[in-house]
Amino acid sequence: MGYVDVPRDDLPHGSIYPTYFYLDLSHSWCWICLGCLTSTLSATSSSTLQQTLILSRHGVRGPYGPFGEPLTPATMSRYSNNQTFHFELLARAWGTPSSSARPSSIVTPALTSHGAAVITTMGRYLRQEVYHTTLTSCHQMVLYADNNERDDATARAFVRGFAPECVANAISNDGARELFQQGQDASARCPLCSQVELDAWKGSYLNTRDLEMIDHVSQMLNCCAPIVCHGSTPCTLGDISSNYTGTFYAPYRDRLSTSAYFTEWFLLSALNNMTLVGPLDDVVALGALHMRQMNLITNVQLAANFGSTLLVHLVASMEEKITQKKIFVKDGAKGPHVLQDLDAQLVYYAGHDINLLLIQRLLQLRWHTPSWLADQPPPGSMLVFELHHVAREWLVELFFVTATPLQIRHNVPLTTTHAPERVPVLIPHCSTVMHGRTLGCPFSRFRTLVRDTINVDCVSPTLVPYAASLSKPLGHHDAQVGGWAWMMMMAVVALAAFMMGMKAVSSTQAGHYVALEHH
Repeated sequence: MGYVDVPRDDLPHGSIYPTYFYLDLSHSWCWICLGCLTSTLSATSSSTLQQTLILSRHGVRGPYGPFGEPLTPATMSRYSNNQTFHFELLARAWGTPSSSARPSSIVTPALTSHGAAVITTMGRYLRQEVYHTTLTSCHQMVLYADNNERDDATARAFVRGFAPECVANAISNDGARELFQQGQDASARCPLCSQVELDAWKGSYLNTRDLEMIDHVSQMLNCCAPIVCHGSTPCTLGDISSNYTGTFYAPYRDRLSTSAYFTEWFLLSALNNMTLVGPLDDVVALGALHMRQMNLITNVQLAANFGSTLLVHLVASMEEKITQKKIFVKDGAKGPHVLQDLDAQLVYYAGHDINLLLIQRLLQLRWHTPSWLADQPPPGSMLVFELHHVAREWLVELFFVTATPLQIRHNVPLTTTHAPERVPVLIPHCSTVMHGRTLGCPFSRFRTLVRDTINVDCVSPTLVPYAASLSKPLGHHDAQVGGWAWMMMMAVVALAAFMMGMKAVSSTQAGHYVALEHH
């Protein structure tokens, strides 16, 4: 089956579950009003902006096999008896790199060529229309990426658009597994949730609308073969029993996780400009099932265990910019470092949707855009942290940026007339209107919020000293001054004050000061 996608205003009435598009948008008029500010925020103030940090999901990728199974026609035939529906499995059809020159090579979850082009388009727009004064030299931009093809390729595609003169810049995979932790390296100190805990988080979390969507996906596929339901018939997605697997990404193999897998497949293929399974808005709406699954595996406990290193790295990057001092890192410690120079203007992180969602959960963020579901991080979407210096105050402003579904599907050139969606994001208990800035969060308060939300035991060893220092005043993260050193410093200060008061300071004594050294 195939549909022609058209702009939202031209969609016929009565399309499949059109109201799903508005899922959760009625929760708070305050949040909706933030989304209404999109059109007024097409540019940022270059006079106060000191640093921009972009946490991006990779671009459109190819699919995985379901639940770690091989992506083969035999595997996928278990889930669809619909003769008019076709699971496209060829790498050349998706535009992903192939492991061989054979035309029959199977797609991999790599960045597609279309996905790369869309990321480049976004990078070009951000440089030309939003951050056109950000860089004066290439060394002021640093790139971090998770250590796999799609994230590396996303970072490279972004540079091609944002700063083509800097394509030779290295992409750091330094400590990437810890920096972009997703839960794959659980430990006794930083565990996954137990089944009992997940059952408590899960509860009765499927409502009537969710069940209707699961049934609709099942009908679209004409799912499933009896083997999917352990031999019982009839077998639909709704008939799949719940089995606890304990894996970090799909702790349950059940009707929700199975349906979510296919709704993500539908969305990725639609955004990759492939055959649509229905109107584009309805494909986006069905992604609510995928969001349900992601919300389960990014609960606040898992967010603290697996998102703390990335959040601490973001804050450390800002603090180095503010204090103009490198943070203390213990010699020989393994994990991610803060690699950029002190004059870095752009710090770019290429990761996964789960990385954005872990940060979202840690900071209790919400975002609403006109074209996507509430809090949904589509391929190529970004959380953008802007660090401003205004009236001797350092402020953090946060935005969520994404292209629309149609812009991604057709790789529409982005301009001020056809701009992506860019909405301010409130940082609860911190953001306020200060010095005329929209929702500025004082950095000193921001680092306190981070201190209170992270799990220091789950921070990478390279960043533990800095994470532990967040309880100290700004700029004191590298000072390890003992009692005797403090007394000596006070004595010298008192002596200097006395001598100045007596007007007996000699030229050889003038200008003496005490400096706290980095340890």
